Amino acid sequence: MFFILIIFISILFNSCKINYSLSGASYSPDVLTFNVLNFENKAPIVYPPLANMLTESLKDKIISQTKLKLSNNNPDLIFEGYITDYNITPSAITGNNTVNLNRLSVSVYVKVLNTKNSSLSFDKTFSHYIDFDPSKDFISIENQLNKEIIEKITNDIFNVTFLNW
Repeated sequence: MFFILIIFISILFNSCKINYSLSGASYSPDVLTFNVLNFENKAPIVYPPLANMLTESLKDKIISQTKLKLSNNNPDLIFEGYITDYNITPSAITGNNTVNLNRLSVSVYVKVLNTKNSSLSFDKTFSHYIDFDPSKDFISIENQLNKEIIEKITNDIFNVTFLNW
């Protein structure tokens, strides 16, 4: 009886059609490779390193959180897109019309093509922002602020793609 139970359990687990990782990512076992095409920066205001930061951050996230391999030759998943908006606006104004906080906002249009299952392909715009003290020299903190925003956007892209959020 114990032997039959072991066989049943092994058949059950071997018949699963989804790969899982420790990050919780799930994807079909026939999806083995991915590619992230270079993101373009089409925002009215351009922070030059931003597109490359996004491209590399997404590659690193997928490599570190899945078993997928980066490939330029017929990848199973293709990520592409562009930065649509990059702006700084006041986010908190006091009664005497002085700015207490500024907000850096970034929006990115992303298209994911799943060549194995087109129903899992999608396109979506992801946006995040971070507030900062306007008394600080923006040039000296801009890179760090962008790293934080790109990390949030990368996590959102990953979650929608691999965690079905």
